[in-house]
Amino acid sequence: MFRTIRSKFTFLAITIIIAGVVIGNVLIINQLRENFHKQTALMLSTTLDIFRDGLNNEMMMSKSKNIQRILNELSKNDHIDHIRLINPDGIINFASNLNEKNKNISEISPSHVNINEIKKRTITPSPNNYIYSATEPILNAEQCKGCHGNGNVIAYLDVETNLKDAEDKFYEGTLTIVMISVAIIILLTLAFYAIFNKLINKPLSKFISALNKVKEGTLDVALSQKRTDEFGVLHTHFNSMVNKLKESKTKIEELHAEQLQRADRLVTLGELTAEMAHDINNHTAIIMSRADYLNLETTSDKKIKEYSDDLNAILYQSTQVSKITGNILRHSKKYPKLNQKIDLVSTVRDCLNILNPLITKNKITVTQKMPDSEVIITGDQLDIEQAIMNLVTNAVDAVENEGKIDIAIDEQDNGKILFTISDNGSGIEPSVKSHIFQPFFTTKNIERGTGLGLYIVKKICDNHYAEIFCDSMPGSGTTFTITFKG
Repeated sequence: MFRTIRSKFTFLAITIIIAGVVIGNVLIINQLRENFHKQTALMLSTTLDIFRDGLNNEMMMSKSKNIQRILNELSKNDHIDHIRLINPDGIINFASNLNEKNKNISEISPSHVNINEIKKRTITPSPNNYIYSATEPILNAEQCKGCHGNGNVIAYLDVETNLKDAEDKFYEGTLTIVMISVAIIILLTLAFYAIFNKLINKPLSKFISALNKVKEGTLDVALSQKRTDEFGVLHTHFNSMVNKLKESKTKIEELHAEQLQRADRLVTLGELTAEMAHDINNHTAIIMSRADYLNLETTSDKKIKEYSDDLNAILYQSTQVSKITGNILRHSKKYPKLNQKIDLVSTVRDCLNILNPLITKNKITVTQKMPDSEVIITGDQLDIEQAIMNLVTNAVDAVENEGKIDIAIDEQDNGKILFTISDNGSGIEPSVKSHIFQPFFTTKNIERGTGLGLYIVKKICDNHYAEIFCDSMPGSGTTFTITFKG
């Protein structure tokens, strides 16, 4: 639902604004309501005080006839609904409404407070809130006992307000606050959205659009670097990245063109090599047939017999040459990929025989630790041979003259087969190690390396569901391990 930053920001901003405004309004309205109740209670208390003081003065002066006048003056307040003076028996002696005089309060207002339970000044709201009642007992003081006897209470002062108009105005004010709050929410939401859209959404959309162009391969993209905020920093880094990508692309294209030219030369050289191997095979076959004929003649011709060892040596060396040229011819032809059973031991030995001239030329010692029996894997014969030959060639280049190469095949208990080739060369730098399987990456000079050898080995391993690992440290040599599934 909220997959974009804009939708998330908008939702959170509106939620926070509404929560803040609503909580603020609730607190304000509750405070206003509390103030309304306090002001009402204060008005009632003041009215009772005035009524009681006026009543005391008039009674002390024995002018009870003025009590009704005081009561009438107080009732002129618009918010005063009733003022009564009730005797202990509940009979109303004086009232702002003359029709209530000499009547029992329980008859006039059955739901009114029970005066017999009033021990002190009491202010109570009615269920509909806008009517408040205040009742206070007038205690029998010493100076009053001469006229009123020894009772504890002479009478009860009772004031009742009707604040419906004030309550209506209060709710009108509350409604106004709510409407203003809604307007504030809308304005703040629009303001936040406009600010977000200008400062974040539009720059982000431009940045994403630029990234999409780069993703599609368009590198002629540049973002404005005039901004001084975080997007300005982002634009600077983006432009720098694109420039580096353009430089890298140019270098890769140049290198690719060079490698294609070199590959084309290698193809031509491979074709020439195949032709040469074919011709050499023809001449070797003649040498072998003539030597074999002479070797047969040693049984009957004593003059030739003394050359028997030389003839056997010629036959052996000619056979070796034939094997080498035969392997060259086999590798020069394009065969369909085959998924077959391969003896890894014999395959490694065949590869070493082919590369023996290179190994011997560089005076390299090769140590083999392989089982005498067959070690069978499943795959394409030529691919496996190519992978092994590439690794051996790399090892020869790494150790140079008079170096040492160790080759081992180990069958694990879990059925996996490990092919390991180690050299005592200069090793690989850690910064270079992570790039060795990338195409066209090489640390050799341009005359010796194409940067494709290990890349091809990695692809062959992937195609055969095998894993290849490299363990190397500068100055400690290099070990490549291929793990085949048995």
